[in-house]
Amino acid sequence: MRHTRLSFFTILILILSILNFTGCGNQAADKTSQDIVCPFTSLSWDNTYDDMVDLEGSDYKSYDSVYNGTTYSYPKEYLGMEGIIKYMYNEDEALMCTAWVYSGGTNENLDDLYATIHTDLTASYGKSGYDAKNSTNYGDVWYLEDGHIILSVMTTAQQNVLQYSYLSPESSE
Repeated sequence: MRHTRLSFFTILILILSILNFTGCGNQAADKTSQDIVCPFTSLSWDNTYDDMVDLEGSDYKSYDSVYNGTTYSYPKEYLGMEGIIKYMYNEDEALMCTAWVYSGGTNENLDDLYATIHTDLTASYGKSGYDAKNSTNYGDVWYLEDGHIILSVMTTAQQNVLQYSYLSPESSE
C-alpha cells in the first residue's frame, strides 16, 4: 500500500510540475475572478489546522505535503463514492490545496465520475485552459484568479485514480 501511495504521489507531482512548466497558466488570462466554491469541503484558504480538525475530526492520516508542510487525509464521500479528502499545508501552516481522491473502480466508472465533475466545472467556470488526453491519464485545468482547479484521472496496471483538486491562489502562481 505504501508503494502504491508513493507512486500515486510521484505521478501527481510530475503532473503538477509539467503544468507549471508548460506555461499553460497564461492561456486563461481572460478569466475573471469568481467565487470559487469547493464542493467537497467548507474550508477556505484562510482556515487553519484547528478549523480542519473542528470540521473533519482528529482521526486523520498525515504525511509530508508537496508544499513543504503536512498533508492530512480523511475518508470522505463525494457524489456517492467513498474517497479520501486531503488538506495540504505549506511550511507556514497555510492551506495550499484541497483534493478529493477516488481510487479503484473500473475505467468506465472513472470515466463516468470524471464526466459528471467535468460537466459541473464547465458549467460553473467555462472551458478548461488545459486538456491532457493520453492513454493512461487525462485531465483538465481551470486557471482562475482565485486559484486553479485540476481534475485528472490516472490509470495504471496497479491502480485507477481520479483526483479533483482546488489550489490556493498562492500555490497557483
